[in-house]
Amino acid sequence: CMKTSANTAVIMTLLATFFWGSNFQAAKIALSSNPPWTASFERFIIAVIGTFAILLIKEKVRWEVLSRNFVPYIALGVIGVAGFNGSLFVGLQTSSPITASLIMATTPISANIIEAIINRRVPATDRIVGMIISLFGVSLVITNGQILSGRIDFAPGDLIILIGSIGWAAYTVGTKAYVSDSTPLEITTWTMLFGT
Repeated sequence: CMKTSANTAVIMTLLATFFWGSNFQAAKIALSSNPPWTASFERFIIAVIGTFAILLIKEKVRWEVLSRNFVPYIALGVIGVAGFNGSLFVGLQTSSPITASLIMATTPISANIIEAIINRRVPATDRIVGMIISLFGVSLVITNGQILSGRIDFAPGDLIILIGSIGWAAYTVGTKAYVSDSTPLEITTWTMLFGT
């Protein structure tokens, strides 16, 4: 296995952040010429082909890992890939890319709650305080500071994107809780295939 240098890790993290951040605007642009499910499917069919090629080159297909994790791969693909991306594309028909990105900023909160439910353990106090502060900050920005006035306007797509965000949180926690002896590349490839 090839080690990644600290500089390479920083560059890759910055690139990932750039692509994740531009995802919402790119999805909104794609929706101007495609229905939401078509735009989402086309995006992921290309990604599956590319990811599968990388898996074949770097790690090969380990059929025993696929067999052992077949049901979790399918469930997580449906929830995390199809559910999240479908919700994002459907929601962006009426929501703005900025609001969508802010709603997605609540994903770590959902992930912490889902993880606490799975593990039957209350999150640590610092996590709870962080979740409250994060949720309050995102709420202030999304509502333009109107959260305390009692008058809050939401687009219908905002709720759909929130549901997708919860699906992505479930996917994130589920890959750790329900998948065994699988590399990140295998998880990504198989869940993306089944989600697509």
